[in-house]
Amino acid sequence: MITKRREEINRKNFASLLNENVSELCKIYDGSGYAFVKLSLANKGLLGIYEGVWKYPHLREIELNNNFLSSFQTLAKLQYLVTLNLAKNQIDDVNLLANDDSFPRLEVLNLSGNRIKKLSSVYIKRIKRLNLNHNHIDDVSDFDGNKTLEVL
Repeated sequence: MITKRREEINRKNFASLLNENVSELCKIYDGSGYAFVKLSLANKGLLGIYEGVWKYPHLREIELNNNFLSSFQTLAKLQYLVTLNLAKNQIDDVNLLANDDSFPRLEVLNLSGNRIKKLSSVYIKRIKRLNLNHNHIDDVSDFDGNKTLEVL
């Protein structure tokens, strides 16, 4: 259980880390300007992903592997996200993948080395690669495939 104090410290730390770890200034999709498109927060001891990430709506790649994350719902509305690495965290629920409004451009999702036991439906529209290695999945009864998924 995360204490309130520890959560508060982690939230402040996240805001600082966020600004220090964005990179790759690129033209945005509509060509009207430039924005940072990559965020690397691997191995930072993070307990959560906080609202500050929305300051960078044009992120295309996020690395959050090797942290202590139990959820990734905060990232679901980042509409330009293409690659998301959440390997080696503490995620046990992937029901978010069954929402077809989540991650509209996501193609690559790495959830290896987490605590996932049940694979539900995956309705992410553009997903091509979903890595679930090194989890403890024992229930795939709700998984009904995905027409864009090439590698599972």
